[in-house]
Amino acid sequence: MIGVISLFLACITSIISFIAYISRFAKDGNNNKSEKQPTSSLADFSYKLSVICIVISSIFLMYVILTDKFQYFYVWSYSSHSLELSYKIAAFWAGQEGSFLLWLLIHAVLGLYFQKNQSMNQPAFIAYVMVQTLLVILLIIKNPFMLGPAYPDGMGLNPLLQNFWMVIHPPIIFIGYATLAIPFSYAIGGLISTKHKDWIDKALPWALLSWTFLGAGIFIGGYWAYKTLGWGGYWGWDPVENSSLVPWLVSGALIHLLQLAKIKPGAFRFTYFSAIYSFILVLYGTFLTRSGVLNDFSVHAFSGDDSAYLLGTSIFIVVLTATLILVFKWGSVYAAPLYQNFTSREFMITAGSILFLGLALLVLVGMSTPLITNFLGNAQNVSTKFYNNSTLPLTTLLLFMLILSPIVTWGQTKNVKYKQYLFLAIPFFIGVIFCLYYKIIHPLYLVTVGLAMVVIAIHIIKRQLSLAAIVSHIGLAILCIGIILSSVASQQENVSLAVGESNTVYTLPITYQSKTINDSHNEMKQTFSIEGDTISITTKLNDLGTIAAKEPAIYSTLSGDFYISGNDHSFEISFKPFIFLVWLGCIFITLGCLLATIRHFLAKKISYITLKSTVIRTM
Repeated sequence: MIGVISLFLACITSIISFIAYISRFAKDGNNNKSEKQPTSSLADFSYKLSVICIVISSIFLMYVILTDKFQYFYVWSYSSHSLELSYKIAAFWAGQEGSFLLWLLIHAVLGLYFQKNQSMNQPAFIAYVMVQTLLVILLIIKNPFMLGPAYPDGMGLNPLLQNFWMVIHPPIIFIGYATLAIPFSYAIGGLISTKHKDWIDKALPWALLSWTFLGAGIFIGGYWAYKTLGWGGYWGWDPVENSSLVPWLVSGALIHLLQLAKIKPGAFRFTYFSAIYSFILVLYGTFLTRSGVLNDFSVHAFSGDDSAYLLGTSIFIVVLTATLILVFKWGSVYAAPLYQNFTSREFMITAGSILFLGLALLVLVGMSTPLITNFLGNAQNVSTKFYNNSTLPLTTLLLFMLILSPIVTWGQTKNVKYKQYLFLAIPFFIGVIFCLYYKIIHPLYLVTVGLAMVVIAIHIIKRQLSLAAIVSHIGLAILCIGIILSSVASQQENVSLAVGESNTVYTLPITYQSKTINDSHNEMKQTFSIEGDTISITTKLNDLGTIAAKEPAIYSTLSGDFYISGNDHSFEISFKPFIFLVWLGCIFITLGCLLATIRHFLAKKISYITLKSTVIRTM
């Protein structure tokens, strides 16, 4: 009962806190005292108490998982006696209820920080508490502490999730989700208080932190899919994958617009829009993946139940409230041209941000198709061709903007001597020749790879941007090259091999060495020898002896990966050229975002220390 009681108290105290903060703001608003967070003892105390209750609920859920309390339906569904400790910990966030609780826990603990340092004004913190209240209500509905029969053992964690990358993937994603609520709250606070500039510097580090974690989570998910699922890819444009990608793309626009808004007040409107809808899209994605709408279209979606309507209604309330505030306050936001010249950094940032938003819109339309067509009575999904064909032109334009960004400067850039950059034709044609070598002849693929090569060259040669921006931009270029080469130029061959038999595939001799099943009869290994190295397909079996999960055999070289998957004697052997560039690009993007995050948090800390020392000297 500890879990249910603490969760119920968390709900009650969150609601009390939310109402108390609104009451305080209503009183202070008349006296123009809305600059800081409320100091109401009831509001503060009830919020702190809600956080304590959320922490207790989280600790209790972890306790019942680790101690094998299978009378709890959630524990029975995702854990078992034989599960390794790391996977028992991962069972905490394996299901809907646990993942919501993890999200709530991160959100609530961060709220204590903002309550203490009062960096959010009153309406901003009210918005933050509103989100927390929504999450608690959803958890009350879902209830991770539901009791059932006292089973002797649990179902265990899905074998596909018993992987290191899936242990760390969900927490990283949910840190991204939780921290996106911070720029959202700052934006609501800025709109209501009409202090349109005050929140920009405060929100930027948190937007960067969110972009870092959300991006890292997406990249790790792709790596897990490639290494574990055995279908040969890392991104299938699955609606659940897209539900994280869309807010990441909008956040990419947000961090650039926040930078621009520090210099150009005309960027405030775009910045408000991006800050609010990056988080709203998180909520929308949550509804899509957890309402059961996508059950027929996604292997990742959670099954729906009767709470789906309550989930949708709760999210709709937040979306409607935020949208109405944005609409009614839109006229009060300063409007001015974002740039005076096309050859200026302001234009490049604006254009790049619009391209990010355009990419997000295309993916949003695709992932929303099952929901829209379901209402029309004939649920359907779009094909991967829709995403590939629609996003590639915008990506190509984005790379072009990245080439110009270190060349132009702020303000009216005059007399840019473009002739001195004619040497950039060399990396462009190197990229084109590289594509032609791998028989890639589609004009847009050629241009994209060529431009990506130029992005890398210009950022190395002309280091006019911050180190974080340089690393991130180079990472995006490397990622584009890796995606095109590893997918468009990939080859696949079906090969029949018996144990002990050899064959030559893609000029490599491959020998099927052995097939073994462990003593527990829950794992089968098929080993292969390639150039003296041994690799294996690992197949996990369930209690009935049927396949539960299959991890492919991968032989990596500098020129690409040899990817082996299949059954007893029939195997699909693929060659994916330079796929390591995909992972390298992801690492560069994440590292660049992390560098920017650290730099802005340190700048904020240094500014605080400098201000504090100045105040002390004047006393």
